[in-house]
Amino acid sequence: MSGTTPATGAISFLDLQTIFGGTNPISFSEYYADNGLTTGVEGIPNTGISISMSQMRGKTKTLIKIQVSVSDGGSAHTVFLDKNGNVYSWGSNFYAELGIGNRKNQVSPVSVDSLSNIVQISCGLYYTVFLDKNGNVYSCGYNQFGELGIGNTEQKESPVSVDSLSNIVQIFCGSYHTVFVDKNGNVYSCGFNILGQLGNGTAGWTTQEESPVSVVF
Repeated sequence: MSGTTPATGAISFLDLQTIFGGTNPISFSEYYADNGLTTGVEGIPNTGISISMSQMRGKTKTLIKIQVSVSDGGSAHTVFLDKNGNVYSWGSNFYAELGIGNRKNQVSPVSVDSLSNIVQISCGLYYTVFLDKNGNVYSCGYNQFGELGIGNTEQKESPVSVDSLSNIVQIFCGSYHTVFVDKNGNVYSCGFNILGQLGNGTAGWTTQEESPVSVVF
């Protein structure tokens, strides 16, 4: 599937959920595409996203669920999740943030073939985190501050499992830190912590966490 686009054929009903820089979903839209619709996302204000809708013609009521995560803070990659749990990525890949097993920039969506059954995606600064339907977490890309949560600071060209976590239901990326919530409402974090962004009662240059730690409430 490498290099293929995620949507083909006549599509006229879109259920769009957007996530930016690891924040909560901020916009939700359901609408019927008209024959004249070719670009843009109606009903989603101030997103800065332009998604090609060239295939969205005709009157079929095909339901498409899309999740898009866009990196911020100076990074330049995009990750796309379709309704079947397949992941596609494109843009900057200098730190392997696309998760495709190499560091080549991509100008078109490329399938992240090592992943399946994904239900949530989140982009940080030069890295990406993924959550599957079983509550397992995967991450790839930049890892200087331990933001991948894998117990070291090695960059990863393909998504690797965050083995210390299970039963996760939400993932959120900051610039260089990551937050996870499990099914019981417990919160964990890892990565950069100079200003105390991990919420574990510490702060400073030497307080980064390479594995998820509990957030102290």
